Amino acid sequence: MNFSKKLEFVKTIPLETFLVSRGSVYSKRVNGRTSEYYCPYHNDSANPNLTVNTRRNTCNCFRCEFGGDVICCESYLKYKCHSKSLDKERFVELVENLYGDFYGRDLTPFVGDSYKFAKEEDEFKRKVFDKCVSDYKSSLLSGIDKSSL
Repeated sequence: MNFSKKLEFVKTIPLETFLVSRGSVYSKRVNGRTSEYYCPYHNDSANPNLTVNTRRNTCNCFRCEFGGDVICCESYLKYKCHSKSLDKERFVELVENLYGDFYGRDLTPFVGDSYKFAKEEDEFKRKVFDKCVSDYKSSLLSGIDKSSL
């Protein structure tokens, strides 16, 4: 596939899907076209500052003032600079990598609550850990006369 087709495809990657794939945590949907995320470009633990406009497929962080489309976001994550300041080689490499990462994947725009899923996953991990500890204690005590304890 030629580069212009790959570039077209990369520009259609929903920014919400991209952000979640790169570790950003969804906070809430503000209205039908705007969502808030915790910004992956700085320590954004108190309040979600990254706003995504799903109609334009762009984002803007009100704290670090970062903004742009999927290509800008990946450029900043990978090279710590805006995509417009990349040389041709890096820009082509960036588009090729994004194409490779997302081509053939389900690109349904992210509409769930990744924070909720992350909390559920943490809860599951905690339960598994607790069960392992309980089983380990049981196995240690199985050979001991419990009446002597």
